[in-house]
Amino acid sequence: IPGPAGTQGVDQAAYNQGNAKALGAMYAPGATIMNEFGGVVAGRKTIQTALSGALGRQDRPTIEEKPRKSIAVSTTVIVTHGVLHLTPADGSSPQDTVYTKVLSLDGDQWLIAAAQYARPNPWSVTFPATAVGKTSSQKVNLTNISLTAMNIQSWIVQGKHPTDFKESHHCGKMIPPSG
Repeated sequence: IPGPAGTQGVDQAAYNQGNAKALGAMYAPGATIMNEFGGVVAGRKTIQTALSGALGRQDRPTIEEKPRKSIAVSTTVIVTHGVLHLTPADGSSPQDTVYTKVLSLDGDQWLIAAAQYARPNPWSVTFPATAVGKTSSQKVNLTNISLTAMNIQSWIVQGKHPTDFKESHHCGKMIPPSG
């Protein structure tokens, strides 16, 4: 997909085709990736090498990238937040991971300058049958595994009947590293 929506679609296709070279070329020379376990890979060549290993595996999942919101920080920097839907090759249950990507304009091309991934635990919750007028609750923990603060812009309840649910939390607008 051309333009600042940028790499979504293009990197998804390169990943699903196992094309580490094309995927690596979408990263800026000094780019960094932080995975949901806190692992960091820095530099385009290092990222491409890591991608070659991951994409060479027959059991790699397929991905579907679902951007949710993009914010233009300046005329040359865009921050995109979304969900990466991973479908395992072995047919087990799909998993979702939230992501943030920083895109920077290099000449006339948008490149990924940084990417960060996180996985809430649990990702989704199922409520038991509850009588009208009664309540039940579920707890979800979100841990910031990065080295920088995670800013929270909003919480969203989604699903079949989102207006039937109320969300409350004890988080501020920011979760510190390891918080």
